[in-house]
Amino acid sequence: MPGAEALKLIFLSLNIPDHPSIPITMIYQLIRTYIAESNDVNWKAISMNPTAVNFLKANFDHIDWNYLSMNPSPEAIKLLAANPTKINWKALSINRGAKDLLAANLDKVDWYMLSINSSAMDLLKANFHKIHWTGLVQNKHPEA
Repeated sequence: MPGAEALKLIFLSLNIPDHPSIPITMIYQLIRTYIAESNDVNWKAISMNPTAVNFLKANFDHIDWNYLSMNPSPEAIKLLAANPTKINWKALSINRGAKDLLAANLDKVDWYMLSINSSAMDLLKANFHKIHWTGLVQNKHPEA
């Protein structure tokens, strides 16, 4: 079961009123019921939510892989690494939490997006010839 903070964020993304006296297990069950009965779930928002990865694993068929590719949480990166054919490499290239996964897949990197990624300076330095200078101008890293 996801943590309390993840459930609260999921609850809010579903536009269900938050109520402090509702036990977490009941919230989880309400969410599961809502999902089973509704086509109105914002899976994009949930897939991008760093605290909702365990919830996504329990609802694997609903993951929006484009948005999960932008999720910087270590758990999201592990899920992406386990499902490489589902990765949106352009989105992953700007993901500040994906440096190691990107380093292991340099042939799939979108170099323009990576040039913007402030966590990727070591990859950019090691692949200087692939830097997109218009992207690097947007990079917030002090060495950019």
